[in-house]
Amino acid sequence: MRQTDMNREILDRKLEAWTRNATGNLENFKSIGKDIGAIEGVARGKPVLILGPGPSLDLIAPYLGHCTKGDVVCFACNTALNPLAARGFIPDLLACYDADEAVANQVDEYVRFCPKDMLQQVTMVCPVTIHPRVPRLWPGPVVWFRPEDPSEPCNATFHRVLRVQFPELGAIGNCSCVFLLLIRLAIWAKAEVVLSCGFDLPVNPADSYSAVRYDLSGVAPVPLLAQPRVIDETIQRLHQRYTGSLLGLIAAEGVPFVNLSPLASFKHLVRTLPPRPPALGAKGE
Repeated sequence: MRQTDMNREILDRKLEAWTRNATGNLENFKSIGKDIGAIEGVARGKPVLILGPGPSLDLIAPYLGHCTKGDVVCFACNTALNPLAARGFIPDLLACYDADEAVANQVDEYVRFCPKDMLQQVTMVCPVTIHPRVPRLWPGPVVWFRPEDPSEPCNATFHRVLRVQFPELGAIGNCSCVFLLLIRLAIWAKAEVVLSCGFDLPVNPADSYSAVRYDLSGVAPVPLLAQPRVIDETIQRLHQRYTGSLLGLIAAEGVPFVNLSPLASFKHLVRTLPPRPPALGAKGE
């Protein structure tokens, strides 16, 4: 499937929900939260660790408590909330992206399980196209942005409408998934380096894997049956697209990036910062 056809398919599938949610969030935006500019520079000079729900999360789970509220700033996505709650971990920032109401259910489960006073210190970042229940559920600060993708003609009319509805709101472009959104937020926050774990994007069919969820309804988390993910042709193409977009993004921004997942299709350190030229008159010239 060509990229333009894939974008058209996504638009056809999501447009109704995006439009309905944006209209429902007009009042939310006025009464809850701030513009995306509020997080600019919050991680200046520090590494940002972004967390997803994948099995590689187990690699760093024993060290998560040492990462936050100190030398490393931790960003997580909504799909990581369940396994993070099971480990008693609360990030510094939560990013939600998809328009489906399932995101609200994930947030609701996390809010019910975690101490409210601790969540009040966590910033949620979401687009105006998020389901309106999501920001209403969150007890902490909410930061909004307007999604925008000027490179895609099929989205142009919808994005013009969003600019009219939310003229004062900052935009973030070219985020096709919450993973790329987290990368952009880390760059916006002026991260010194971006570390990633729990985003397992293998492209080799032999690397099929399972993600574990937990039942949080009782006193203690209970592991549920693993959810196997088979790397078929569709998933392979999707992971290749995400990987290509990610590498293009960090190359454009010049930010060092390390994916800690052993399954990832980009395991190596990608450092795109150009070498600093020697100062004029420096010894050895």
